[in-house]
Amino acid sequence: MYRTFTILIALSVFSYGCASPPRKELQAARDAIFKAYASGAPDLAPGKYQTAVEVLANGEELVTRKQYGLARETLPYAEALAQQAIHAAREEQLRRDLEEIRRNEKLEKLKKQLQKEAKGKPKPPRKTVEKPAAAKPIPQPPSPPPPPSPPPVTSYTVGNGETLWFISAQKVVYRDAFLWPLIYRANRDQIKDPRQIYPGQQLNIPRNLSEEETTEARATARKSDIFPLDLLIKASPDNAH
Repeated sequence: MYRTFTILIALSVFSYGCASPPRKELQAARDAIFKAYASGAPDLAPGKYQTAVEVLANGEELVTRKQYGLARETLPYAEALAQQAIHAAREEQLRRDLEEIRRNEKLEKLKKQLQKEAKGKPKPPRKTVEKPAAAKPIPQPPSPPPPPSPPPVTSYTVGNGETLWFISAQKVVYRDAFLWPLIYRANRDQIKDPRQIYPGQQLNIPRNLSEEETTEARATARKSDIFPLDLLIKASPDNAH
């Protein structure tokens, strides 16, 4: 009897743990993504950074659907990918710095060698020689113009399972997941809850943003005042009372 009662209590505790939102895992993953962004990973390690952002977006979607067990397994993977992106970004930056140092050393060595040769070489006597008529330069064909850059995206069609965080991180949008509040504010006529967007929606993408606007949007996303952690936990049935 006592053994059966103990097993029931253990199962209840386990079920409660699986049913609760993965607060720590989600916050740790988002902090790691933010640190990867701050380390320059979008430029120095774009592949690893983008993969980490996409895995985090999947984990957030699982939390939105209250699939907390799968989210608890997915979010640490996003955190690990973000850490790999940070490490790769540091290595790439170090490689670039070393390459720049070697280039400067070679230039300085060549400069000193040329100065040394110039000092040891005797100056030839001056000769008054009539200069031949300068040859007309051969006109060079004009270089082809660079390919036109794609126009900035001003609208985006929502796909299956996508979130504002995921959309903002896309290369054709902002390449920065922390700017999702800009999209939400520009589409309040059709987005009542930033956690709920639907496939097929046409979202307006604001352009010509000031530095103050982007800084404020990142701060809002970093604090998670709107999306996704705080509202997801408050909206959970487990926290309704």
